[in-house]
Amino acid sequence: MTQTAQTTTDVSRAAGIAFWVLIALTCFWTAVHVAGIFFIADGDDERLLFTCYATLNVLALVVLLVPFRGGQPWAWAASWIPLVPNVLVMPVLGREGPGPQYLAASAVMAVCLLLARPTARP
Repeated sequence: MTQTAQTTTDVSRAAGIAFWVLIALTCFWTAVHVAGIFFIADGDDERLLFTCYATLNVLALVVLLVPFRGGQPWAWAASWIPLVPNVLVMPVLGREGPGPQYLAASAVMAVCLLLARPTARP
């Protein structure tokens, strides 16, 4: 096997792993936010917040599974949208709340998005 073929295989393997990590994290956050609607939220405002996050995660999951996986260039750009509110949790709630967890997950997701970005295939 040539060096180019080996590099291409390594890149595609890393992209595949990154893609499935994105799927797993998005599923995890969807489950957390759905659970938040029923078990964590104390009032209507919190319930609405959890509902919005859960909806955003479900939409992100659909984008990842269909157009992103299909190689649509816009899907990669759209996949960054859920990271924005996740990154903003820490500045809004501070270190005492779930902010560090959201920030860490967003960092992992950002790395995965960079690794899994679609490339031009001949």
